[in-house]
Amino acid sequence: MEHSVFSEGIVAFVEKRPGAELSPGDLRQHAEGMASYMRPMHYVILEPGGLPLNRVSKTDYVRLSDLAKEEVARLRASGGWDA
Repeated sequence: MEHSVFSEGIVAFVEKRPGAELSPGDLRQHAEGMASYMRPMHYVILEPGGLPLNRVSKTDYVRLSDLAKEEVARLRASGGWDA
């Protein structure tokens, strides 16, 4: 997604496994081994079955892009994206 400081920022959508506990802190800790330009700036944790699928049961990237835009708009309103 567009970012005013870095030109682009990554929003990661992660679907939990049934019965698993997962937090954004766990995901940030896991991503520490990645190069900084590859690390997501924000995580959206979805419940099991929450990942949008298209009509052939593959990941619906258009819907994910729309969800990311909504999430970034919400973060911008609270001052948490472009800072």
